[in-house]
Amino acid sequence: MENELELRAKLYQKILGVMNDLGGIEPDGHNKFSNYKYVSHQRFTKELHPLSIKHKLLIIPSAVQMDEEQFSSGTNKMVIRSTIRVEQRLCDAETGYSEVCQCIGADQDTGGKSAGQAFTEADKRWKFKLFQLMESAPDPDDKTTEAATQTKSKESVNKWILNEETRKNFWIYCNEETLTNDEVHTALGVESVNDFGGSKDDAIRMLSNYVKNRVAEAEGK
Repeated sequence: MENELELRAKLYQKILGVMNDLGGIEPDGHNKFSNYKYVSHQRFTKELHPLSIKHKLLIIPSAVQMDEEQFSSGTNKMVIRSTIRVEQRLCDAETGYSEVCQCIGADQDTGGKSAGQAFTEADKRWKFKLFQLMESAPDPDDKTTEAATQTKSKESVNKWILNEETRKNFWIYCNEETLTNDEVHTALGVESVNDFGGSKDDAIRMLSNYVKNRVAEAEGK
């Protein structure tokens, strides 16, 4: 009977097999707001499906926790931002051996689709990292919500962002939480803090929730 190390090695070999066959994927989507190309979830899934069958590697995602935040956009529409933690079970369909990993995704929407979009984001990004997919695009998908596409003029920027002291205190908080600029933008769902449509309290709440989920993920909870 094979021991755990041997079973784990066979599972990892299957992952490497899929990675080798997958290689790079030509981007099929275009984000008109930021003018870049990206690999869509549909295209990636289409490429991954036959390779998973070929190598008998099964990946089962399941949502284990979801948090939601609500805030108003620049035009006073209610925006819901969902942060979801997903467990990914990697299964060797030949031996039955499996391992579980966790990932987190977040997204926001004004039409009630933020939870599904966050799940897709978590699943897609984790698989991109697992198989080290080579693509030429930045992370965001071809969707930018109203809160993230406001005009980058002084008139459209919230007053708290324009206040030098308040903005300074905001970044001090981010530094204390060891958040990088990219993580701040990811947590708020924007490419620049100037684009954020909520209040400072909304931003701090969303960042705090992001940090809590990041800590939980690191601890494997």
